[in-house]
Amino acid sequence: MIAIGCMTGLTACGGSDTIKVSDSKFITKCVDQLGKDKNASAAVKAYDPKACKCLQDKLKAQGLGDKDQASKDVVSKSGPALKACGLKRQ
Repeated sequence: MIAIGCMTGLTACGGSDTIKVSDSKFITKCVDQLGKDKNASAAVKAYDPKACKCLQDKLKAQGLGDKDQASKDVVSKSGPALKACGLKRQ
């Protein structure tokens, strides 16, 4: 993903769990990864649930709700989606 998290890895950080973008676990995993991201700003970490929900909404709007978080399409579109949410790495 990302501009945040593992996003250029958030999705890739999912391990063996299959989590679809539309699943509530997507947000939980995203928040978890943001908390571990040393490059995410304090402001982003403070609003991580909102950042993750925004990311999820942007990806779903692109028709990716049924895709696995680690799919090539989701990974490639996560960075631009987070930028559209106004989030950037430090």
